Amino acid sequence: MQHFNGNQTFLNIRYLNSFQLAQYYEYSTTARLFATANVEHHFNGLLTNRIPLFNRLKWHLVAGTNAFYVNRDNNYVEVFAGLENILKVFRVDVVAGYQSHSDTRIGVRLGFGEY
Repeated sequence: MQHFNGNQTFLNIRYLNSFQLAQYYEYSTTARLFATANVEHHFNGLLTNRIPLFNRLKWHLVAGTNAFYVNRDNNYVEVFAGLENILKVFRVDVVAGYQSHSDTRIGVRLGFGEY
């Protein structure tokens, strides 16, 4: 059985190994062939440094996507954008999760560090 790492809490610490809005075990599968992708980009001030006064906070924008595909009935995609380096420790993300047969889920996650 393949279980995709879901998260039903407000906190997140594993960004590149989990799905931030997916329910636990909802998308588990016994299929032998599936694909997953976890991608994020840290802008490191590329955009936030151009905003006057905001650049003094030294907060950095981060964006990405998490997805898996088993078949056309069992797939999931979420996209997120957030700010990291808040008080040099925290990260806040706004996440939208999409599945073909469900409503879009939107949530906020608080994390620690860049991982």
